[in-house]
Amino acid sequence: MLHVAKGSEEDFLKAVVPDMKNGLLHLKETANLLLNCGEEQPMTLKQEILNAKESLQRSEHSATNQLHGLETYCEKLIEKKGKLESQKINQKTELDNLKGECQAINSSLETCRRELQKAKDSHESAQNDLCKYRNQAKKHRESRNICLVLSFTVIGTIPGLIGAAIEQDALERMENKVKYAKKDVDNSRSEVNSFDEKLKTKKQERTKLEKSIEECNVKIRKTSWTLKDLQHKQKHIAQFQVKVQSAVTFLGTLAGRAAAAELYSSKSTILLQPLFKVMEGMMDLLFQTAGQKKHLLMQDLDIQMSKQSLLDLKQRLSEKVCFLTNSEDQDYLDYC
Repeated sequence: MLHVAKGSEEDFLKAVVPDMKNGLLHLKETANLLLNCGEEQPMTLKQEILNAKESLQRSEHSATNQLHGLETYCEKLIEKKGKLESQKINQKTELDNLKGECQAINSSLETCRRELQKAKDSHESAQNDLCKYRNQAKKHRESRNICLVLSFTVIGTIPGLIGAAIEQDALERMENKVKYAKKDVDNSRSEVNSFDEKLKTKKQERTKLEKSIEECNVKIRKTSWTLKDLQHKQKHIAQFQVKVQSAVTFLGTLAGRAAAAELYSSKSTILLQPLFKVMEGMMDLLFQTAGQKKHLLMQDLDIQMSKQSLLDLKQRLSEKVCFLTNSEDQDYLDYC
């Protein structure tokens, strides 16, 4: 079946079928005139041939318009495909950059996690040291209190006071060490969280971009399929045009000789075979063009009459020996 652009197949049939059918009707009348030759028919015969030619020309012009529409549509699709392919290239470049960023962030994240673990270990060690020192300081304090009870002299209390001051100073230093270690842990954890959040954001961007690239690929494939289908349709419409143009050219030649006296003598039957080929070719092309709507044409009364005329021509040809005397007739028959 002959196809056209998506959504316009019905328009194509409406454009070309009516004129093709009219052309067949005029060819039917031409066949009737040739089958019943009479002296009063020369101008009528020529007019019927010209009418058939004009009808087929209109059908061919309609097909040309459809072909131009397809070409315009193809150009737009090619442009669209080009933009999609450029978009895909840009997105793939962006995706590669995102992958590199993710690797860099992940590397920094692992480094920060190691630093956080070190900070936690240092903090835990400082806390353990502080706890031990506090226990030792508590024992020392208890020992000093016992000494103070046993000795009330000034000389006895001074060493104890000095020792307590030293322990207090050391205790404060260790507490500060724990505090700074805790601060390092908090800072490291903050960096880990920051890089973790950055990595999460980049991964989301990456997923979104990968999805966009896949959608772009789907659009490119669909556009390519559509273009391929349109090229197939263009080929069929071009074939349709060639066949109709060939018939139009032959009918123009035939009309030019329609008034010749020999057409209405006993030699007139030589035109039955080329006319039969024209009608047969156009009838086949009409049904091919109709495709799934072929059954509607089969029910058309005018088409039924044209088919009957075609059968009559075939029957007459089987009864007569027809000689081709014109090279143009032979060329058309060879083409058909």
